[in-house]
Amino acid sequence: MARSPDTCKMVRQLRFTPAAVEQLKTLESVPSTKGLLNQVRKTLGYLELQEQSEYIQTYEQEALTQRYGVEVFESYRISDPPSVLRIFWHYEPDESGDDGNHTPVITVFGIVPHPRH
Repeated sequence: MARSPDTCKMVRQLRFTPAAVEQLKTLESVPSTKGLLNQVRKTLGYLELQEQSEYIQTYEQEALTQRYGVEVFESYRISDPPSVLRIFWHYEPDESGDDGNHTPVITVFGIVPHPRH
């Protein structure tokens, strides 16, 4: 698996569906969502580095897993007040480099408001 040379931590490659790219661009373009954008970026950073954090909650969304036939996960930053945005993602097959190393890949397909907000 690939490792970041500076930190020697496991690194995932993040991919984004067109819908997730648009959702991220919308957050970036609205000044009043700067705090939410920062939460999303921090959460994506933890996902990319495969770091455990007391500030990030991740769990499988079983209903979506059953619907789509792949394990679907939801991640969000734990904060006070609770984050109103959730990141939905799933694992892709690892990519193999020319050097024989494998890089884990996840695809982010949704950055959406929590249904209670």
